[in-house]
Parts: sequence; C-alpha cells; structure tokens
Amino acid sequence: MKTMLFALMMVLIPVVVPNVSWGMTDAEAINVSGRQRMLSQRMMKNYLMLGADVKAAEAQRQLDSAVALFESQFLSLRDYAPTDAINKQLDAVEALWLPHREAILAAPNRDDAIPLMQENLSLLKACDDVVKAIEAHSGIASGYLVNISGRQRMLSQKIAKAYLAIYWRVEDPRLEEEFNAAINLFEGALEELEAADDNTVAL
Repeated sequence: MKTMLFALMMVLIPVVVPNVSWGMTDAEAINVSGRQRMLSQRMMKNYLMLGADVKAAEAQRQLDSAVALFESQFLSLRDYAPTDAINKQLDAVEALWLPHREAILAAPNRDDAIPLMQENLSLLKACDDVVKAIEAHSGIASGYLVNISGRQRMLSQKIAKAYLAIYWRVEDPRLEEEFNAAINLFEGALEELEAADDNTVAL
C-alpha cells in the first residue's frame, strides 16, 4: 500500500526532474544512492533557508526540485534492487520518507525545526545504509571510494544546513557539535581521497 501511495505521489508532482536511468549498474546505483544522502540534507537546508528568509524564492525552487529528484531516484533504486537486503533498506527509507515529506514541505516553523532535523538525520542514516548495502553487494573495488566521494556532497549540504539552523537561532545544543563534526569528517575524507591509490582526476 505504501509503495502504491509513493508511486501515486510521483505522478502528481508538477515539476520536471532529470531523467534517471532505469536498469542501472551497481556502480551507478552506488552513485545514485549516495546522491540520496545529499538530497536529504539539501531539503533540510532549504527548509531552514525558507524559515530564515534567506533567498526564499530560490530555496523553494531547490526544495521542490530536491523532493522530486529524491522520489524519482528512489523508484529507480527500487527497480534496480537485486537483493532482499537492499530492498529491506529501501523499505526503511520509504517508511521514514512518507511522513518526512509532508513535514518538510510545510510552512517552516522554528519550534518544529528541532524534531524535524532529528527525523532528517534518521532519514540520512537510512539512505546511508542503502549505499552501504549496495556497496557490499557490488564487490566493486572502487566502490568504497565512490561512496566516500559521494559522501562529500552530502557533508557540504550538512555543513550548510547546520550553519543555517544556527543562523536562524534554532535552540539545539547539538547543532554546533554536528557542524564541527561534519567539517572534520569532510576534511578527513578529502585527505583520504587524495592519498588513495585508486584516486583519479574524476574522483
């Protein structure tokens, strides 16, 4: 029933999204699932931009686009999923996403921001679990580096998200810790990627 509802929402979304290839390879699936992590943080960042009235029109466009792309890519990952383990992780994402979608598209409210941001972190973790499941299934030697380089996209959005929450004066003592931890993880991963034997210009 949830999957049918999910598909119905996709039909009703009145925005154009980039075409995501069906029948994707394992390497493409790692990249696409990694992009889902980034989109989860971009959506939260855009919600906070709207609340803080920072480039509100642009933030609304980005939020709508991110929601649509997240759902389009989710359906592509469903079509790709070759194992029960990966489908199970996608089930976890879907269960979190359906209520989160409604909340993140609602009018921003500072009092709602703290619980919404915690829900958003749960969604991020579920998306990350999908990436790890696909990486484990693929057995691709460079899968780990693709995962880490994709995680950098997410961390850049997570850093901006935490900064905007602090700017909007969301009263959560965990924000500064999250902000600093994301910066440290980003810098550490950058050093790891630069030192990797399999590093290429593309990575």
